[in-house]
Amino acid sequence: MRLRCGAILAAVFALNAFGDERCEAGGDAAAVAFKCQPDGALVLVDSARGEKLFSIPEARLMLPDFAKDAALIAKTVGEGGVVRLEFKSVKLGRGIVTATPHRRGFLVKGEFVPDEDVIMNRLEILPSGTKTLFYEINNYRNQHATDQVFERVVLGAREFACNTYSKDWQFAPHPSAMLFTRNDAHLLVGTTEAPVGGYGLYAQGGKWILSGFYLHYGDGEWGWGMKAGETWKSPEFYFAFDRGGDVHASWRLFAEDLATDGKIADPSKRKAVPWHSEHYYCTWGDQMLLSGYIPDADLKKQSLANPSIRGKSWLVLNEKMVMDAAERIKRERLPIRTILIDGGWMLNTMDFRADPSRFPDFRGMVDRLHAMGFKVMVWWTWSECRDENCEKAIGRHNTMLEGKRNCHGRWMADFSKKSAQEEWLKPTMRRLFSSEPGCYDLDGVKTDYQADKIHFDLPAQDPAWRGEENYFRRLYVLFTSEMRKYKPDAQHCGCAGNWFLAEYMDLNRTYDVAGDNPREHENRARMLMATAPGVLPVYDMQHFGCRTTFAEWLGSARRLGVPVHVGNLFEMNDDEFSGPTPMTADDFDVLRKGLLK
Repeated sequence: MRLRCGAILAAVFALNAFGDERCEAGGDAAAVAFKCQPDGALVLVDSARGEKLFSIPEARLMLPDFAKDAALIAKTVGEGGVVRLEFKSVKLGRGIVTATPHRRGFLVKGEFVPDEDVIMNRLEILPSGTKTLFYEINNYRNQHATDQVFERVVLGAREFACNTYSKDWQFAPHPSAMLFTRNDAHLLVGTTEAPVGGYGLYAQGGKWILSGFYLHYGDGEWGWGMKAGETWKSPEFYFAFDRGGDVHASWRLFAEDLATDGKIADPSKRKAVPWHSEHYYCTWGDQMLLSGYIPDADLKKQSLANPSIRGKSWLVLNEKMVMDAAERIKRERLPIRTILIDGGWMLNTMDFRADPSRFPDFRGMVDRLHAMGFKVMVWWTWSECRDENCEKAIGRHNTMLEGKRNCHGRWMADFSKKSAQEEWLKPTMRRLFSSEPGCYDLDGVKTDYQADKIHFDLPAQDPAWRGEENYFRRLYVLFTSEMRKYKPDAQHCGCAGNWFLAEYMDLNRTYDVAGDNPREHENRARMLMATAPGVLPVYDMQHFGCRTTFAEWLGSARRLGVPVHVGNLFEMNDDEFSGPTPMTADDFDVLRKGLLK
């Protein structure tokens, strides 16, 4: 029989039930075939080349770790090729896994009813012992200081291991998905929803054999608890096959399928806000360079007088610097009408009131910038409780586990608590965006410090919020709705390559590229376009403001058709080894020409 690529898993079990029959993928996809081996293994074959790609022991898909050795007691193939597997073990009263042919592959999900109270630490997507002749796993998470920004895991190595758990400080949270590749054959496996309670997808093994491919729910007592007699439904996984494109194309196709299926917002229906796609000035680049002129003694003196000062980059940020930047933009006729006041404008990382020692009339400054035709944004983070003053600002009762510190020794707000929403988040959004007296009438925020925050040993109080991607999604829904209650066209500039967050971001920055490498910006932007459909990437400021790569950086963004965050209006470095010098007429000429469409 001839099947569309979406009938893959149904074909597997149909073969197991009805004999060794060959099937081919239809459409533009290259042919694949499945065969049942005498030992019961299910083999996925690249029929165009006659190569085996996967050999799965028996039919153990999507089982919780407490029931991974459960007996398969029933198997049926129903209408449309839907496969139903029924399992039972000592602790598992009933487990049902269904696999449904879908588009370019199949959807798999399970329902499980334990006989006793249990804790699940892993949901085993593929069983240990699964063999593969895929060459690599493309773990689509960012790497640093390299043009090849995503992680490539060689499956033929003696040992391999990778995961999507966000402990790398960038582009978090990562999708719970991984791409298996061999030549031009790609199989992308990932969830179709932000998994409740899930803390990253893990793959490990050696010499082309998986010893684990699972969604992690936390170690030991931190795992997901299930009550005896209650039904627990797993997240749904999509196994999507394609051939011929590059890895970026595979991730884009996956996101397109999610949008078509209504799992994520359709990016084609997104209402465009013109100023969201424009270039803007971010103060951080100049803050970094200008702070080099401040003696350590002056920083110490100022910090003693004003405990909110966190470093030299905070000290140089003040009302005069911002207004001087606005005047330079006007004077140099730069096509910029948004100013982002970066980290350091506020009293503390959880106290988002403007520091009166440096911004004595913050609302007045915003009003003047608005009168000059500018939009005004600020740096904002929702999680960094750096010290006791931060804890006081939000209240210990509003932190996770009421004051337990994370792996970096810091407290974290728990926005699953209604008290944290009502006492801190909503009043903060009102202060930032309302035009009422005493509020700031801002136009948007840049979120930062998102990664490496949501861990299983620091769970949200409300179980419905637990899980890395799930927590972020619920928080994004909450804060964007509050922000737009006051400013319907407010902008959220984020830094997350995640399709479940895409509709809540308006720009997606390429994050700090420490070496000012334009190709790294470009590859990061391509990654973000594939994983956050409909969200325009923006080249983050040149971290060092290097003249040697200035024109190339601007040109790369123009070729890709994306805006940039200009970080330098006052000084630049010739290169990463040189000290800063004032911006010249030639620098502004390069900038002016580079920003023109």
